[in-house]
Amino acid sequence: MRPKRQAENNSSSDGGGAEHEQKQHHHHHHQQQHRRVFTRRERLDENGDVILEWDPIERENVTFRLTARTLGYVGLGFNDKSNMMGADIVIAWVDDQTHQAMILDSHGSLDDNRAPETDASQDVHLLHGSQNDTHTSVTFTRPWHLCDPDNKILTADTIRVLWALHPTDPELNQPAFHGDRRGSRALRLKASAPHGPPTESIPDLIKWDVKLNQFTVSNHSDTVYWCKIFKAPKLHRKHHMIGFTPLVQKSNEKYVHHVLLYECSSQNSILAEHARIAGAHCYSPTMPKEWDTCLQPVLTWIRGSHGEWLPQHVGLPIAEHLENSYYMLEVHYSNRDGQRVVDSSGVRLYLTPDLRPMEAGILVAGVAVSPMHMVPPQQKEYATAGYCTPQCTEKMFDEAGINVVSVVLHSHHAGKRMSLRHIRRGRELEPIVQDRSFDFEYQQTYTLSREAKILPGDELVAECVYDTRGRARPTFGGYAATQEMCLAFVMHYPRTPLAACYSMTPVKEFFNALNVQSFKGVTMEQVEKLFVATTADTVALPKSPNHHSPSAFPELENDAGREDNDDDLVKQTKSAILSKGDYVDYDDIFSRLVIEKPDEFKDHTLSDHMQALAWNDTSLSKSIERSLYHGRHVTFCRTRNDKYPLVRFLT
Repeated sequence: MRPKRQAENNSSSDGGGAEHEQKQHHHHHHQQQHRRVFTRRERLDENGDVILEWDPIERENVTFRLTARTLGYVGLGFNDKSNMMGADIVIAWVDDQTHQAMILDSHGSLDDNRAPETDASQDVHLLHGSQNDTHTSVTFTRPWHLCDPDNKILTADTIRVLWALHPTDPELNQPAFHGDRRGSRALRLKASAPHGPPTESIPDLIKWDVKLNQFTVSNHSDTVYWCKIFKAPKLHRKHHMIGFTPLVQKSNEKYVHHVLLYECSSQNSILAEHARIAGAHCYSPTMPKEWDTCLQPVLTWIRGSHGEWLPQHVGLPIAEHLENSYYMLEVHYSNRDGQRVVDSSGVRLYLTPDLRPMEAGILVAGVAVSPMHMVPPQQKEYATAGYCTPQCTEKMFDEAGINVVSVVLHSHHAGKRMSLRHIRRGRELEPIVQDRSFDFEYQQTYTLSREAKILPGDELVAECVYDTRGRARPTFGGYAATQEMCLAFVMHYPRTPLAACYSMTPVKEFFNALNVQSFKGVTMEQVEKLFVATTADTVALPKSPNHHSPSAFPELENDAGREDNDDDLVKQTKSAILSKGDYVDYDDIFSRLVIEKPDEFKDHTLSDHMQALAWNDTSLSKSIERSLYHGRHVTFCRTRNDKYPLVRFLT
């Protein structure tokens, strides 16, 4: 199969100097004719040797410009994994002899060691190509959606974009092996271009760096969450944050998984004292109780993101209480190879005194981080959901509702698909965001091309679908990357009192789904209290007596004033939970609970029981999925000032 050629280069050529000069001029003219503005521009490699440009709003076809530091061929591929097996591949070059641009529509064989094969149907159309002393550039177009089995359908979901370079042109349309000059990165090709920094310089723009100072990451734990208090910079009046960029040490990029910044609702002067200390393990007994008021997210950065700029009409308030404004930085380190790491990472906020028309807030929606968020092993697809109820949005939003600007979807390694669903008066609307090919290493902000309107009385459902085929044990909700989360960080305006809106399966329903009725030596009420305490630690529910949250389980409220039973098991298990700090190992907790009823599981520990379940029996796993997804949930509607105005069961 001959490659497609550039249309204007079909005149005969003897390769002479005059002809070459004429062709170079023709290339230049054609480039002027096809000069276009691309709204997306991404470096595919760290050095910037391969640049891909395109416009995601094109409807039927997409035009790519690929520029690479090579005088040979450049390969571009699309796949759902980081290798060439079954990939949709384009190979392009400018012929050294004829100076004609050439392109091949190809695909990776199912044997990874074989060269790409040319497609029977050539579905890419070359627009132009050129070469200078260092670089090759080609522009081509192709349909977003192709029925050709050798081509991938390009959607708004995350996809792996592959690249390869070789210093020489292919001979007889057979490219030589590229060797080590190859790589891949995740992109969402149909995603809108993120908002950029302001095009005009802003007078009095302040850069506020919020970062740790030579923090030593423990090499004894693969997961560390470190929190530190910061006082707002000295400002004479409220400012707006208009954007932020990460400040992650180059040498530590593989260890810093995410950075969050929260605003504290308390103006207690003790926080000024705390701002002088190095910090504490987040949500652990060593974290001062005053930090529990630091609930309102200001920004979310996750590995792979370049930061975020807000639309020009929106700003996020900073230093509303001037010198009494406090913030908590949370940095998550994933240190799987047990290295001793010293780190000073954080974020840079861009602040302006020129307040923008709309004031933004961030709402966290999803599944409460708790052991009741359980994902069975050996599942190709297993869905969980967290609910933000109509009652919550009805109470918290003004009549006009809120406008969603952007969303960050957050899950861990087992995450496969994620969506933020939107329901109005019982009718499901278009998802606010969704990714049917979620990539843990690419949790970039979703910038909405059209702002989504959420009205009072609307319901939000954060849905996560997990793939645990490589796991032998159940996975539980938690902060470690080996545990799971299902959260959406929703940036919106106008700001409302609502900071978080999420749900979880009640403890009794969780055990019912696992067919467990009672435990030895401990009442189900005590177990419920135990797991409420666990959840309280992991979702950072208020622990201060001044900010006591209502019980997550209303049927226990009559019990609230009673002293806790000093049962050894409860004390031991609570101690086990608290001693874990950043990483709560629920297997350790579950191994202390011994089943009493039903008789068929009597004397089995809860851990052994869950391990022994026939998870490869689809009818069992789907039955549990239905019970926990569609069954009763307890829902939380949490305000910026650390209050829960609505805690109720959702059936």
